[in-house]
Amino acid sequence: MARGGRPAAQLPRVVEGQVVELASGGDGVLRTEHGDVFCSGVFPGERVRLSGLRRRGKHVVAQGAQVLQPSPDRVDAPCEHAAACGGCAWMSLAPGAQRAARKELIERALSNARLTPEHPVELDETAAERTLGYRSRARMHFDKGVLGYRAAGSRALVAIDRCVVQAPEIAAAAAALGDALRASSPAGTGVCMDVHLGTGAHGVVAELRSEDALPPELYGMLEALVAAGTLEGVGVLAGGATCHAIFGDPSEVSPGVSEAAGTSGGSGAAAGETSLRVPLGGFSQANPWVNAALVATVVDWIDASGQATLELYSGSGNLSVALAAAGAELTSVEREADATALAAANLAARGLSAKAHHRDVSESPRQRFTRVVLDPPREGAADAVERILGIHRPERVVYVSCDPRTLARDLAHLVAGGYRLERVRGFDMFPHTPHVETVALLVRLAPA
Repeated sequence: MARGGRPAAQLPRVVEGQVVELASGGDGVLRTEHGDVFCSGVFPGERVRLSGLRRRGKHVVAQGAQVLQPSPDRVDAPCEHAAACGGCAWMSLAPGAQRAARKELIERALSNARLTPEHPVELDETAAERTLGYRSRARMHFDKGVLGYRAAGSRALVAIDRCVVQAPEIAAAAAALGDALRASSPAGTGVCMDVHLGTGAHGVVAELRSEDALPPELYGMLEALVAAGTLEGVGVLAGGATCHAIFGDPSEVSPGVSEAAGTSGGSGAAAGETSLRVPLGGFSQANPWVNAALVATVVDWIDASGQATLELYSGSGNLSVALAAAGAELTSVEREADATALAAANLAARGLSAKAHHRDVSESPRQRFTRVVLDPPREGAADAVERILGIHRPERVVYVSCDPRTLARDLAHLVAGGYRLERVRGFDMFPHTPHVETVALLVRLAPA
């Protein structure tokens, strides 16, 4: 039913027209008399015929698309799975057009929030040199004998025998692990699990999570993979267990900034003695080269040497280590206990000091800081913004975001509270996808 109790207008079987823009989720948008229609895999300027229309919440989405007149920016995808897999929605869009589209997403979000930075929105170009083989970690799924990624707009799994955006060693480990999972959990068993692959100190590590009890044969195969050196370690959390079953050393690491910037090989080559330890299956950036550029921007813009600096949503220290090394008098706040502990360990391993607090950002220290850095999850940082304006009142704020819309919402509150939006820079952390990381610098206005 439509609002007001009226039945929703019946959708046509097919609509035809020109794609006008790319939505924040990556879909092409076709404007029709039935409202905007969203469809994956079509790009601005293309004339298309869309079919399989259905309502999804407030939107109308199409399941099928026929490109009648392609964009000059359409290219042959370098991956055979691109048409079915939902992981890389923009793989058929030329890399330069992808970067321009991500910048436009940032600019549109700022414009919708009535924000105009002092300087034009910038776009970091680090990712332009490496658009394949860049992922040093991957989250896949296994169900009914299939290891892969979800199809676009569906829960269906697409079997992936080789993911071209995964670092070579991650892809090789995924193939070997997929063979083991299929051998021990054939299609008819119904076993399903989440599969996380990441970089260890000397190889690839994995975490498997499942609500089901896993077959004993699988544990033997995992032990064999570790013994053969195919995996450095595996952690398994299954069947209601409260702690991992461990094989080898499943500790995950993330390259330090200088390591990632100076490495031309795969993710394993970048992991050395000074790599950051991260929680098993927890969060870290999947693109070490772009992450290095992002961290360097944060350190440069915050200008925290000798300054009382508060870092919110600090994780296991991706920014903390660089800030402390740059001379910040650092206090960090993170709600996940294991990440907080590893942040302290990562700092100590480098002879750096900071006050690492395990608490929610709504309980950040009630004191003034001259600098605040925050890197919240996708839903943004409404609670943190209120404390920044009401308690901390720093001279500078650097905000790192993975969602331009929630970033713009929070920046608007900060600007209304007495800050000037100086600079905004986007980072292509995930080439071939619509996702963009953004860093924004705000400076407190002088009192009138």
